[in-house]
Amino acid sequence: MEFEQVRKLIHGVPFISEDQGKMLYEFIRAGGMKECLELGIGHGVGSCYIGAALQETGGKLTTIDRVSAKEREPNVEALLNRTGLESVVTPVYEPNSYTWALLRMIEEHSVEGVCTPYLDFCFVDGAHLFEPDACAFFLVDKLLKPGGWVLFDDLYWTIGSSEFAQEEWAVKLSPAERDQPHILKVYEVLVKQHPAYGDFRITGQWGWARKKGSSEGNVLDAIGAHETLAGYLKRYLRPWKRRLKKLAGFYGS
Repeated sequence: MEFEQVRKLIHGVPFISEDQGKMLYEFIRAGGMKECLELGIGHGVGSCYIGAALQETGGKLTTIDRVSAKEREPNVEALLNRTGLESVVTPVYEPNSYTWALLRMIEEHSVEGVCTPYLDFCFVDGAHLFEPDACAFFLVDKLLKPGGWVLFDDLYWTIGSSEFAQEEWAVKLSPAERDQPHILKVYEVLVKQHPAYGDFRITGQWGWARKKGSSEGNVLDAIGAHETLAGYLKRYLRPWKRRLKKLAGFYGS
């Protein structure tokens, strides 16, 4: 399915923007990817953009979320029906966490205790919390082929600035857990320090990394994926914005 076709069919549905959708679409097609995984469904917009590209490459997408994702309006199944991508995208629903689905996938692709990696790409856009997504990265690593890519969304998202900030579980967190971006910590401390990964790049709120072992060129360069000025400013000015807020609170007290 061409990009403009899928864009028109899902226009106005959150949470992936059309610019992000185009980048995902071009990335999948330019890389000729076949086996993809998405952690976190939302309404299914990302699933549709990835699925549309995979329809062109002859690939498949497995997308995983909690059962509560079915309650969204529209949900991923409605969007897949709207776009005709049901045969390309398979939603999987878990009671609590996609880490258990990843465990099953590792077991299913293991022979005599050794996992055979098969994924070309994994898009992590789910819990946005350090514990589940740190675990998810190491589980995905076992499934990701040499030369495969992992992409993390919402690098700078924080609990303290979100709609969950006043919920009971969030109020009980430490200041660091509330105010520091969990996914950025996963990306900088775990992914970028992992000896098997390279080709790191940040584009806006997205953090990319490729598993080493392939001599092919960087597909991000092929599609012109570079950090935008807005992304650069957001990345480097956000810490100063937080400091200024703290200073304003101190001097206003």
